[in-house]
Amino acid sequence: MNSKSTHKLTTRVSAFTILEVVIVLSIMSVLITIVAISTNRFQEQLKETTKIQDELNKFYAVRSQLWYEFYTSDSIQSSNNAIQLFKGVTNVSYYIVDDTLYRKKDTQEKSLHLAMHGIESNALEDQKKVIFDFDWKNAPMRLEYVQPGGLKHKIDTYFEEYKR
Repeated sequence: MNSKSTHKLTTRVSAFTILEVVIVLSIMSVLITIVAISTNRFQEQLKETTKIQDELNKFYAVRSQLWYEFYTSDSIQSSNNAIQLFKGVTNVSYYIVDDTLYRKKDTQEKSLHLAMHGIESNALEDQKKVIFDFDWKNAPMRLEYVQPGGLKHKIDTYFEEYKR
């Protein structure tokens, strides 16, 4: 080999290739940022939806339990911001303490975590109504339950349906 032929290998990188790499990296960083922001927004929306659904489920549970106990009771008595439902030997009471609705069945007392303004009973013509006043999402709402007839009415209705 020739002593003068020490060659240095030099590689040239053109400026255009470096510019291409910078552009591709910039585009990729923008895309990654968009995906990250979208994912975070989706998770926030999912958390909010879960919170709203949980709140609605709790409200529906209270409403359906109240409806069931109201219409299956044998007797209903109402007083100042309280109502008592009697079915057989079971006594269920709904009442308000510190603007919160409570339920008491026999000796078990439970807060229903529903802000309530009042429970009242109205008698219009032949019907008696029990009205629960409360705010839902900063708007006044009312749950109205028409008191079912007495035991005679239930027996008559049963036999009328039985005949059909």
